[in-house]
Amino acid sequence: MISSCWGLFALNRNMKQDTENRAAVWPWIVGTAAAITILIYGRSLTLPFYSDDLVQIPWLRTLRFADLWREVSPYSYYRPLAFSLWLVLRDLGLAWTPAGLRLLNLAFHAAAASLVGALAWEMFPLTPTNSSPRRRGDQIVGAAGAAGLFAAFPFAYQAVPWVSAIFYPLSTMLMVLAVYAYLRARASGSAAWIAASVLAGIAAPFAHENGMLTGLLVLLAEGVIWWHTRRVEVGVRFSLWPLAHIATGGVFLLLWSALRPGGVATLDLSPPGLFQNAIILTSGISFPLVWLAQIGGINGRLQIVAIWGLTAGCAAILLWLTRKQIEVGVFCVGWLVILSGPVLVTMRPEWLIDAPRFLYPAGVGAALWWGLALSRLPDQWNAPRLLAAPVLIAAMLPGAIFASKGVMWYVQGGAALTDAVRAVEAKRGEPLLLVNMPDRITPEKSIFPFFDGGAILLPPQVPAGDIIGTHTGETRQDQAVTAGAILPPVEYRRTTYGSPMEPEAILSGVPVMIADYATEPDIHL
Repeated sequence: MISSCWGLFALNRNMKQDTENRAAVWPWIVGTAAAITILIYGRSLTLPFYSDDLVQIPWLRTLRFADLWREVSPYSYYRPLAFSLWLVLRDLGLAWTPAGLRLLNLAFHAAAASLVGALAWEMFPLTPTNSSPRRRGDQIVGAAGAAGLFAAFPFAYQAVPWVSAIFYPLSTMLMVLAVYAYLRARASGSAAWIAASVLAGIAAPFAHENGMLTGLLVLLAEGVIWWHTRRVEVGVRFSLWPLAHIATGGVFLLLWSALRPGGVATLDLSPPGLFQNAIILTSGISFPLVWLAQIGGINGRLQIVAIWGLTAGCAAILLWLTRKQIEVGVFCVGWLVILSGPVLVTMRPEWLIDAPRFLYPAGVGAALWWGLALSRLPDQWNAPRLLAAPVLIAAMLPGAIFASKGVMWYVQGGAALTDAVRAVEAKRGEPLLLVNMPDRITPEKSIFPFFDGGAILLPPQVPAGDIIGTHTGETRQDQAVTAGAILPPVEYRRTTYGSPMEPEAILSGVPVMIADYATEPDIHL
């Protein structure tokens, strides 16, 4: 039975017609998401393990499923679902290779972007009185555009190619799936879709604690459904199904609190910290235009004013383009606020600047709003329908360029790790002294304010012996040190891993490998 609410804003659709339309749009959505993911992140499959991978993987190698689901990780995470996928691969006899595990990240990112496009389809008004081929074409452009904008979201460049950041694409995919399935359930009255929504909502927190917010997202979706339909129907009731999602989130919160009795120890509620975080988080909505704040080399207070101005301008554009369906803006802003809230109050500004991946889940709301708004441009200007496509591509370009350059820095820095692993594999059993391995490598300038777009490869918490041992599966005693006196000047910023020592002290009777930092950013051993 078809309910009076079909999608978020489309009323009284014919089931057969909707099925045909959805079958027509899915290839565009999935094709766009997959193509952009491969274009930006495909070369990351050549990367080695790095950063937290070198701590998490040795911990997981001998861990049992039962232990994984009742204890936190070395970084005090409780995110067992993603790690369970790794254990399944291990128990099937499949080796943990950097490319193999990284492929999961890319797949989840492309799937999340595809579901963002599907969510945009459900939100696009398509009624029997306005179901012309032009309108269906606009709908396809809007859905594919939203998928592409999320696939090219600039601040995903840490989350997608970093093996240990699998939590972000996986949990975001599950949250979007829960909302999408809920909309399908409300449209069709299908118990199967409700079950899919609830199951995705249950799984999401076990991928990342942000998943506890899935209930609020589903409640938001129900709120705008009710708000819209009550204007055209009498006696519309507010569904109580979101309470099931909120209840499952509450149960997970109790479990999470029991496993982490200290709770959240990073709250920063100081007015300066909140203000700085708010400025940084605005990049998550204004990313198609905020790069303009970097033009002319402005900085300080003048740049802050420019960022606020560009954010206000972006909001004005989006509100104007979606003014006839204000529910679109409410839903997208609500998503941004719900997923940005924890970051706002739990991150210090200097941490947030170092970790743009925290903007990733909130990027769903931004991609939806931009995709749906820009797809309406032809109607606003009485222009050819194809106008929306180049405008959407232009909106994607800054993020795609930024993310591509971010991957490039990881590839360049990762070359030192890859070469070291190959050298060890050629001479098994011999100790190795690694000198000047890369801690982080960043460009001198970035196209986005706040975020440098560089690579963090070997932070101080990584044990030196695990730099090689993680890749080879061996317990090693290799040492990594810094000998800054032999580092040549380069055209980018970089710091090196390990304790400093004098160059003369490195001749210890064992093979020595020195990372050579070239001026064109490339690294060789």
